[in-house]
Amino acid sequence: MRNPIFDELVQELTPLLGAAKDHTSATGVRFTSSTKGKVTVYHSNLATGNHAEVAIDIASNAARMQLSEREMRDRINQARMATGRDVERNAQYDWPRIGLAGPEHIPSVLQALRLATV
Repeated sequence: MRNPIFDELVQELTPLLGAAKDHTSATGVRFTSSTKGKVTVYHSNLATGNHAEVAIDIASNAARMQLSEREMRDRINQARMATGRDVERNAQYDWPRIGLAGPEHIPSVLQALRLATV
């Protein structure tokens, strides 16, 4: 079910990743640009206590950020450790996920998906 944390995360990701489309399963939205990065933000079928989970395609986001896939995985793992949340796995896509229980977790996701500016 949509909620303020999900909505805020989608709003923050839109300038970075482009327009999101409703996911066919009606459990969230998907950013589908191969050049801007593929990301799915879920509001349903989440691990207990989460209000949103974000699944990140490593290859497209590494390419967008001009990072190696290993560097991209490291950024995602740092964000996962920062939030400390369990996630609901999707065996079909198995993209790494970050769980969000509160608005304080949103900056960790944004940091993982943005290059630092000087």
